[in-house]
Amino acid sequence: MTSPIRLFKASSFHSGALAAHYGDRPGLEGESFANQWKSLTGELLVGTDFWKEGLEEGGRFEVFETVLNCTPLQSAWARENGVREGTPKEILLAQVEMFRPMVFFSHDFEVLDEGFRNEVRRRVPSVRLIMGWDGIGRCDARFFGGCDLMLSCIPHVVDYYVSQSVDSKLFPYSFNDKILDLIPKTGRRSSVGFTGSIQLKSRLHFQRAEALYRAVSELRVDLHASGSVTKWKWREREQRRRLRHLQFRQAWVTRVLGRANRGPLFGLPMYRFMANSGVILNMHIDAAKGQASNMRLFEATGVGACLLTDWQSDLSNYFEPDVEVATYRNSRELVERARHLLNSPLEREEIARAGQRRTLRDHTFRRRAAVLEAILRDHL
Repeated sequence: MTSPIRLFKASSFHSGALAAHYGDRPGLEGESFANQWKSLTGELLVGTDFWKEGLEEGGRFEVFETVLNCTPLQSAWARENGVREGTPKEILLAQVEMFRPMVFFSHDFEVLDEGFRNEVRRRVPSVRLIMGWDGIGRCDARFFGGCDLMLSCIPHVVDYYVSQSVDSKLFPYSFNDKILDLIPKTGRRSSVGFTGSIQLKSRLHFQRAEALYRAVSELRVDLHASGSVTKWKWREREQRRRLRHLQFRQAWVTRVLGRANRGPLFGLPMYRFMANSGVILNMHIDAAKGQASNMRLFEATGVGACLLTDWQSDLSNYFEPDVEVATYRNSRELVERARHLLNSPLEREEIARAGQRRTLRDHTFRRRAAVLEAILRDHL
């Protein structure tokens, strides 16, 4: 029998999601590592991103997974294992040393750097493969220095790392079908919804912001956003900076979206919102460059929403356009298509059911786990 792959996965979560989770559960920060982890995964803050349970099914993996920027969780582990509390990197290194993985996977953009990865390689001889993730089109081989393998959900990003002599593989997002057991099956509202981030930074969401601005201006949109649009008032520093740099359009779009925003949703509330909306809007990051790749494709269809997404050249690799998901090519088409779907409930439900069938058949994490295993065994 093939021995299981021992994999350590270090992620960082949205700080707002963590704050909301602990804020709603007084006393959780004092509980054990196991209880805090169970609470986090039970709410599925990032439903497609919990690997341990999915990978360990069938006995082919042994996984240790943690959240690097969740201080209460990491402090609990340090206390329980007799490790002096230090910086996030120090605690994480102690965890890796104790687990002795074969694969170290760093799913973090801000804290872990090449120096840390080299320290892992030096201190933990069991590590045979260090793997990184670029899901936002950063395309920076130096930033991910020390990685033997790069995964990405975007094909052109994979091509970039290969061109830099870094082995890279396509690993699309997926859906955790166990979410369906945790959200109520209620009647769908006749509304257009969006939930996600609107970050007005290079390569991220300028196109998303413009499309949502048009939608908000012409439709009733239930907008639940995090990111730059939460700082929309003229007195706030980000808005003052835009005005100083003559970014008047960006400042105005931010203000309109900020005033319409009902606040971010994470975890189960986010999935409930999508499941109960008539139409869910989706826009890829600017750096996707016309390639289907984001998480919302699988989350929204997975919970049975009718997804209206921006047309991408390779969308048919995942869904049949305008059969399993509805599509638009510009903001004018977005508004027209959304209105049509709201006025055509039978067509809307047909697309929603077809999209969910496809996701549950082809795009669950259980399916992706087999792909990941093949990639790793090829390297190991």
